[in-house]
Amino acid sequence: MNKRERSRGAPATPERWVPGLALVLHTHLPFVLNHGRWPHGSDWLCEAAVECYLPLLEVARRLVAQGLSPRWTINISPVLAEQLASSVFQKEFEFFIGIRLRSCEDNRSDFRRAGAEALVALTYSWEEYFEREDFAFPDLDPAWARVGTA
Repeated sequence: MNKRERSRGAPATPERWVPGLALVLHTHLPFVLNHGRWPHGSDWLCEAAVECYLPLLEVARRLVAQGLSPRWTINISPVLAEQLASSVFQKEFEFFIGIRLRSCEDNRSDFRRAGAEALVALTYSWEEYFEREDFAFPDLDPAWARVGTA
């Protein structure tokens, strides 16, 4: 064992080795509420919530339910935190989800007429995704707080 190996402590053996991952996520969006919906308005914030923040929260909840403590750092900028806690965002988010659900229905009809059954099935998957109960954002702050105490 050379000097460098000794300074690191005992060598990792299969019994001692624990895989690790450092996940550090910094989130920020500029203030987009009250700036319309698209392309750089509330739709941008809602897309980030649906495609990033809520899936992360879901994974954290699952880990906690399994008795595991997520070892990650999530930094939410003050501007983003203010928007996510805003009643304006909550209303915009409900509207956003409603539009996505209507799009699923509309696209399903179009795909059926075109005979694209694989795409019809895909609309059902998206519809199920957007109808999830954990898309209720009003309890975001308590939800993140619960994850942080696990």
